[in-house]
Amino acid sequence: MKFLLIVFFSFFASVCSSTVNLATDHWPPFYSDKLKGGGILAEIAKEAFKEVGEELKINYLPWKRAEQLSAEGKYDGLFGCWFSEKRAKVFNFPKPIYKSQTFLFKYGDKKFNYNELKDLKGLTVGVMRGYQYSKGFDKAGFFKKEAVNKHTQLFSKLKLGRIDLFVASKVVAFYNLKKEMPKDYKNYKTLNPPIASADLYIGFSKKVKRNKLLVELFNSGLSKIKKNGKYNKILVRHGLK
Repeated sequence: MKFLLIVFFSFFASVCSSTVNLATDHWPPFYSDKLKGGGILAEIAKEAFKEVGEELKINYLPWKRAEQLSAEGKYDGLFGCWFSEKRAKVFNFPKPIYKSQTFLFKYGDKKFNYNELKDLKGLTVGVMRGYQYSKGFDKAGFFKKEAVNKHTQLFSKLKLGRIDLFVASKVVAFYNLKKEMPKDYKNYKTLNPPIASADLYIGFSKKVKRNKLLVELFNSGLSKIKKNGKYNKILVRHGLK
């Protein structure tokens, strides 16, 4: 039955192809209109939709506005979001595009006895203002959190010893480090285990009539590019494999 549904949706897409309009904010290297190909996740999503005869257009807005307009059905969905019970009330979620991991970063060879959050007691950890990392980390009050507006501020504060550690997505942090500090980025190292691991999704708006169809189409396209190797090729090209 599942196979027949996939065949049906693929056939439907081939004769009724259209453009899927998604909204999001810039989050390089995952997605941005300033990146060649639109970024890692944008490339994956475009290839997945292409497999089922759909064209993908990503529209860039401030994040809160992108989420609001997508929830209202002004766009087909929200691109590159995390799942939450609150979002599940207004979005339908297909299979995840990619799993993002968030780590603590240190500078140089300084030693930290870190195995769990309680080991951060008394330390000062740099964070991005307005970001959420994990329930435990966000609620913890036994270490100081110093908020900044830009990743470059985290890098410089850590190097100068004004903070002990900072927390960030590993992929995003190293992308920015290589760009902003090409001669020094190897001195920034992650601490295990990660603070959080979270799947990244497209949330298709329940206000859009064909939202369930879009879920099936994307799932079908994603499965195809994983089987034919296109998914892995994108990750390898971006240094993630």
